[in-house]
Amino acid sequence: MVTTLSSICVLEYLSFERRQYIASQIPGFRKVVKSLPLHLDSLAISVDKIRIDQNEYYSTNRRSNNFYLCINELRKRLIQNPIIDGTVFLSAIFEKDRVELEKLMLDLIGNRSMIYTKELAFLDPWLYRFPEKLKIQAEIIEDRLFPLSLEDLDRIANILGPKPLKEFSTQLNNYQIFTHPIVRNSQKLVLWSGSEDFDHRRINHRNIHLKDYDRRILINHMNAWIANVNEVEKEFSGDIEVSGDNNLKLLEEEISIKEMMYLEKCKSGGKRVKANESIADFSVDPCDDFYAHVCPMGTTKQDFLSSIWETKRQIVRDYKFEHPENLLVKDFSVEKTRKVSEIVTQFLHSEESLTLCNFNKKIVSIFTRHLLEFNIGESDSLGNWKRSSCEQKMEMVRELPYPTQKFINSRMILSQAMDGSIANSLMKKLDKKLRQLFPKLKMGVLKELRRTPWAVENGALEMYEDALQKINFTTFSDIRKPIKHAQSVFIQAKNKCIDLIHGKYSMEIEDGICEVIAVGGAVRYINKPIESVYQGDLRDILTDQTAAFNSKDNHIYIGNDFTLLANTDYLSDLYGGIGFSMTHEILHTLVFDYRDFESHNSLAEFWTKDAKCVEEQTRKTCETFPTVTCDTKETFEEDAADLAAYRIVWNLYKKAYIRKTVVEKYEDLDKKQLFFYGAAVVFCSPNGMEKYSYHDTNHSNVYQRVNSLMSQMDGFSEAFKCKPSDRMVRNRARTCELYGSKAERKRKLG
Repeated sequence: MVTTLSSICVLEYLSFERRQYIASQIPGFRKVVKSLPLHLDSLAISVDKIRIDQNEYYSTNRRSNNFYLCINELRKRLIQNPIIDGTVFLSAIFEKDRVELEKLMLDLIGNRSMIYTKELAFLDPWLYRFPEKLKIQAEIIEDRLFPLSLEDLDRIANILGPKPLKEFSTQLNNYQIFTHPIVRNSQKLVLWSGSEDFDHRRINHRNIHLKDYDRRILINHMNAWIANVNEVEKEFSGDIEVSGDNNLKLLEEEISIKEMMYLEKCKSGGKRVKANESIADFSVDPCDDFYAHVCPMGTTKQDFLSSIWETKRQIVRDYKFEHPENLLVKDFSVEKTRKVSEIVTQFLHSEESLTLCNFNKKIVSIFTRHLLEFNIGESDSLGNWKRSSCEQKMEMVRELPYPTQKFINSRMILSQAMDGSIANSLMKKLDKKLRQLFPKLKMGVLKELRRTPWAVENGALEMYEDALQKINFTTFSDIRKPIKHAQSVFIQAKNKCIDLIHGKYSMEIEDGICEVIAVGGAVRYINKPIESVYQGDLRDILTDQTAAFNSKDNHIYIGNDFTLLANTDYLSDLYGGIGFSMTHEILHTLVFDYRDFESHNSLAEFWTKDAKCVEEQTRKTCETFPTVTCDTKETFEEDAADLAAYRIVWNLYKKAYIRKTVVEKYEDLDKKQLFFYGAAVVFCSPNGMEKYSYHDTNHSNVYQRVNSLMSQMDGFSEAFKCKPSDRMVRNRARTCELYGSKAERKRKLG
């Protein structure tokens, strides 16, 4: 018999998701579950979403036709896949979003007095209120997205448990935070390359670890640290960023670096100076487990798309540093936004704000309109605002718990859009490269389509060709012109506002009022319809997150992060990486799952009747590599697009490398092997091989995606000389070719 006490003891150490499930099934446990301490792997908090372990809880925009008018829902999804789909994360622009998120926080965390988590992260620069009496005992705090101030650390200190952190990880953007007890008392300080140059003399910490630094720069820092008189107990280490295009080259680099570090260690009298380098695990046979071979577990640098995102951010940071004359870019910094927000908030709650209506009622209308938001179904509120007097409009803003929240998020949108524009302007050659590659990929799909027996016999060929030809291709460059105009709108609106209220208040207050007006005007401008971009996709594009998607089966967008994948001279990387991703998006138009049949997609009824092999392969991979969890129905379209696209890109690559040397000075390497490395590395993720108790995403796990693809390819087995008894060969369910001459000849039923 299980007693109440023993049940509580068991519940406390179950995973968060398992506890939630049990509480939903046994009502009597609900109050108990919400009062027990939580034991988590990771907890990440932002103004619009909460991440608990592998799941993200967030508000989402259901694709309203208006940029601001949207239907909000709270959803959960697994965050294990590196390929980001077209889901729109809704920034907390609206007051109702903040309320909903607080309800979500209460529902997830409840009234617990303590949460234990291995990692705690803050995904936004503005920390909202935490539940009273909440304490979080974290092992690691990661602060890489936005710089935390001393005030932020003070607020965080109020919720941290009594034990010192094992690790504090941040970008080197200022030296002030290193004086804070949270940072100073941590066992290890991890510094990512940022806007400040590293100087070990300015940081008093016993264990410093550098990340994302160029090899030569890191070696110089190590030499400087060694030359300085340090206590024996102090430790200095770093990850060296090695740029290489094949694993043998990386291995040679690693050996060379480790030899050099050993000599440095000897010269330093035994002080610990070590190099950490992440490459493929050559102890794992690629024929046994290719994903484990290419993407070793427990290696943070193996989050490939995150490293691409970091590279893009560094490009933008370097540009801003080298072009200080661009005042507008500097004007949208996080620090400036924070400062203006505080000034406007203080002004709204001061007696001075009571006089604004006396000076210019039109300014008040514009000012309050850009601080308030009226969602769908709130036409009465909008009408009330329009009918309100000037003083009443100001009072409506004052009554908001966070009156500058919309302003903050609007500035974030503009800042991200301008950063995206800078990044894209520096990628013109890569952008052009993608635009030249896209028609080649479409032609490759078209040729396979025309050779497909079932497409010809079903009478689908003409319709499918028409759908394929109608697919448009866009990148961030398609919206750079509107963003540039939005900057002009911002400048003009601000200057006009300053002229109207000049001399009425202090310069800081006048600047704050006019910032709100200028930001609102600029955001409204970029919300206008843009040719070749669907309105519902605009938010995804403006925020410039890692995104590649096919919208409405006729519009493919490749973001700046994925554009960086074209920065290679090697065809194995070009076709295996971005070429595969783009072809995958094209194939979304020509593969169909149960949703297409339920919505009566006109092309779906003519599709092959032999697509069950896709689900069979997914299930087989789950059996062969049991750490993977699957939901073959939900992931069917993504899996089908993977399998079809990979074969097409493989055929294009084989034709291309015959005419051109793939890796200069490495002609003795097998060019076929290089393709499979280039394709797999894009999926590398630190959590790729971790076990999940359920599946909650449209994509298969990255582990399953890679090994399913490789098992299906005869070229993979040939390239690595795999035997029939090897796991990667045994993992093939049966040959699954949806398009091409070897596809099944199944006629349309009926």
